[in-house]
Amino acid sequence: MATSMLKFEYIQSNHFKQEDECEENKQKKGFEVLSDGFIYVKKKSNKDSNYWKCKHPKCLIYKCLTLTINFNNEIVGVSNVSHSIVEKNESIPEKDWHFPLNENQIKTLRFLKKVKERCSNEEMGPAKVFEDEQNKLFRTLLTSCDKDEVASLIPQFQSLKHGLQKRRNRTHEQYCRKCNLK
Repeated sequence: MATSMLKFEYIQSNHFKQEDECEENKQKKGFEVLSDGFIYVKKKSNKDSNYWKCKHPKCLIYKCLTLTINFNNEIVGVSNVSHSIVEKNESIPEKDWHFPLNENQIKTLRFLKKVKERCSNEEMGPAKVFEDEQNKLFRTLLTSCDKDEVASLIPQFQSLKHGLQKRRNRTHEQYCRKCNLK
C-alpha cells in the first residue's frame, strides 16, 4: 500500500493527560493512531519518527501491519505484512475477531474520547457532558439502523461514571490550586 494514500489521525489513548496535548510531544505520548479502521499503539520511537503497531492482542504478539510516522506527521513506512483479518464467527472466540472498525464504531470511539476530554477540561458534571455529547452524536446519525447500532455500542453511563468523575475531580483540584496561588 502506498504510504501517501494512507490517511491517519491521532486519537487520545486511555493514558492521555492534558499535558500530552502540546507541540513538544513529538513522541505522541498519550496518543494512539487510527488508520483504515484499525487502532495502532506506539511501540518505539527514534530520533525522527514513531513506530506504531496494530493494537489487537493477536497483532501485538504476531507480525501484523505497522506504520512509521515521522515528526512532521507523515507516514514514511508501512510494513508489507497485512492484518490477519478474522471475521465474526460463532466457532471463533470474540476476543480473536480482528477486522476494521466500521463508521459507527469509529463515531462511538470518538464520542468516548470527547466525553473524557471534556470531563478533564470543563467544570460541567460528567453526567451532563455524557448526555450533551450523546445528543450531538445522535443528531449526526441519519438512519434508525445507525442510531440502534450506536446505541448498542455506547456503554451505559454508570459503567463510565467513576472514571469520568476521577478525571473531573483531578482537573477541579488543579483549578482550585491555581486559584489559591493567585
